[in-house]
Amino acid sequence: MPRRRLTAKERAVRARNRANARKSTGPKTAEGKRRSALNGLRHGLWSARHQPTDAGEVAARAAALAPLVDPGDPAAAAVVARLADAWHRLDLADRLEERLLAGLAGGAGGAGAALLGDARALAEFAAIDRFRGRARRELAAASADFEGCRAGAAAGAPGVGGANPDPRFSVAEQEVTPE
Repeated sequence: MPRRRLTAKERAVRARNRANARKSTGPKTAEGKRRSALNGLRHGLWSARHQPTDAGEVAARAAALAPLVDPGDPAAAAVVARLADAWHRLDLADRLEERLLAGLAGGAGGAGAALLGDARALAEFAAIDRFRGRARRELAAASADFEGCRAGAAAGAPGVGGANPDPRFSVAEQEVTPE
């Protein structure tokens, strides 16, 4: 079927649209490109690019957990690193929430009233809560893998398992402190 001919007005509208599209090609400056790179970002707390974790604290936690698995197993070392990082991020969520609530506590009615009255603070609190949820899920998954590594080390066979081989032990419930 042949296409119908455009009217003069339709041709003029399309020409204006094409001219406008040539001008709108996105940010030109480095600052504009940096800002546009964050367009899809909800909070950035998980991203190492935007919120780097404290490498020393994560390494100390990993060192505290490392003796509990087979030292020659690279999979176990990766699981220990994941567990230490998730544990650190969960603590980070707690610290961020405490800082947010401490900043709001000075108003009348306390932090709760100030949080409900401040849309930006409420959005920050929601972002921290989403971050905490992801950190908890990562901690649970890494904990299950860690327990699988511990079971493999006890049996003399390296490996990462998703099941909890020893129901009496849960990393999420125990206090393992770095020395």
